[in-house]
Amino acid sequence: MKRSTLVAAVLLFLLAGYAYWAQHNGARDESIETVFDVETDAIARVEIRREGEDGVVVALEDGTWRVVSPINALADTSEVELVLENLATMALERVIPVEAATERGAFGIETPRLEVKFFTRAGAEHGLRFGKDTLTPANQYAERIDDGAVLVVASVLSSNLGKTAWDLRDKAIFTVGEDVAAKHILVRRPDDSLVLEREGVHWMVTTPPRARANRFDVMGFVSRFRRAEMVGIAAETAGDLSEYGLASPRLTLHIELDEGEPIVLEVGNKNVLDYYARTPSRPHVFLLEAGLVEELEQDARELWSTRLFDAPAYEVTQFQINDRRVEQAATDGGDVWREAGTELDKKTVDELLLKLTAIEALEMDIRRDAFPFEAITTITLWTETAEEQIEVGKEKDDTLIAQRRGDAVTLTLDAETWREIEALLKLDPL
Repeated sequence: MKRSTLVAAVLLFLLAGYAYWAQHNGARDESIETVFDVETDAIARVEIRREGEDGVVVALEDGTWRVVSPINALADTSEVELVLENLATMALERVIPVEAATERGAFGIETPRLEVKFFTRAGAEHGLRFGKDTLTPANQYAERIDDGAVLVVASVLSSNLGKTAWDLRDKAIFTVGEDVAAKHILVRRPDDSLVLEREGVHWMVTTPPRARANRFDVMGFVSRFRRAEMVGIAAETAGDLSEYGLASPRLTLHIELDEGEPIVLEVGNKNVLDYYARTPSRPHVFLLEAGLVEELEQDARELWSTRLFDAPAYEVTQFQINDRRVEQAATDGGDVWREAGTELDKKTVDELLLKLTAIEALEMDIRRDAFPFEAITTITLWTETAEEQIEVGKEKDDTLIAQRRGDAVTLTLDAETWREIEALLKLDPL
């Protein structure tokens, strides 16, 4: 490659890198003339009025953005910041010379589609009235309120700035951070209750019959409600809750956290696609998407874990295997595993742990009054934070089943998979 070509390639790479950085770090292109000379953090109030609708006002109060008209509610900060960014970076395509006041009617600014005013912290007022599209629909006419100049700007600005109160309000139902862990979940339902409890590092479905829960499913369940958003407002302040089925809620969710206030949600009647809901911490009745209600109605069995062990193989620090067919089988967590005096190398141990921690039950069933036989194999795994144990045996019909310690359900095992584990242990098949 010629030196000049190489230099040109390097320069092109550097310019592309700067363009990417500028786009993602809010740097303004100084070569582009903007409609307003203002920075986003200088704006303290925005007023939006769309043709034929009530005005919407958002204002910065004690460092927090709020919708102050036509409702009083917390604002969605990310939505407000998009509006501010559009106001601060709005590109000026060109200025239209207007000779006489009568010509202004041709631009549609006397009866604007949209009027946006904003005020800085210093008290300065700025704004635009958006009129008709130009002959090129990608642009439209607008009047700058500051000086009455008629401008041509991008038509997309009308969509970006023409927000409703619903667009700008905070739709989050709860304000709980992901860093606060849940420890108890209760869902009251018409015919039963779903109860989950965190015990150490494990989650248990304690709704009878007691069973280990799939911790990832439980974490996903909690996360979805932490992040849940309203899909609409039924009433800002509800006087008669019975109208929405909330005087005696059909479903109630209560998630207790390690710290702070619990997550509490009440669900009432269905409204076409969604459901009326409320939380005691807020006065309004809102609409909750049906998918979240289905989460509350799910059968407890859907949360049962089919895995014999929660711990992944790489977290196991020690394990022990006791079997009626051999004198003893155990490991001290080192590189050598001993089975009745026979040494197994680390590769065999690693393969064994991978197979053990990957086993999933073919099906699960409620435990009978007592385990239907004396367990033949007992396996215990330890990690730095937990201990897990299972018992394995065979039913009269030769079905292989396992029992997790603390569970009231049995797990049916795949015979071929268990044979592979027995082979690694040098045990005769059950």
